[in-house]
Amino acid sequence: MSFIDPYQHIIVEHHYSHKFTVVVLRATKVTKGAFGDMLDTPDPYVELFISSTPDSRKRTRHFNNDINPVWNETFEFILDPNQENVLEITLMDANYVMDETLGTATFPISSMKVGEKKEVPFIFNQVSNPTEFFILMSVKTYFIWKVGEFNVWTLFSFLFLPSFLPSSFFLFLSISRFAAFLKL
Repeated sequence: MSFIDPYQHIIVEHHYSHKFTVVVLRATKVTKGAFGDMLDTPDPYVELFISSTPDSRKRTRHFNNDINPVWNETFEFILDPNQENVLEITLMDANYVMDETLGTATFPISSMKVGEKKEVPFIFNQVSNPTEFFILMSVKTYFIWKVGEFNVWTLFSFLFLPSFLPSSFFLFLSISRFAAFLKL
């Protein structure tokens, strides 16, 4: 194990990012169309995709033969606020041979404010009996400090920062807590 001198100078790079949380809630009246429903009841699941994130694709579990699934599954994405981030939601039907796309919708994440929590409905299959789909989304700001080989993620709340303390004080506190965690 290598020895780390606790009195050495640590060069810290920091920038902020957004933590985007998506809770896939439920869908109602999932359909493959009148003819498709006569052949097979849908086995729905949802894929979430944000092309600008490192871990860009997430997926819910699927429900067998359920037209009103309730997922309540939570997914998190780390976003660069300087990029255009768009959430792509795809409602899928699980099959043995090949999964089938039932509908796709997009949501511009930049339309949400930091700290805002929003339940958003989406409509798929623009037919007489459309599929309704609901997700809950929120955005928070995080600071990322790069200390050596480690990334330190800290939730940054703008509401509780005393204005009389310099930002270097908070950086010192975070690095001190991180150093204590590593037992430096």
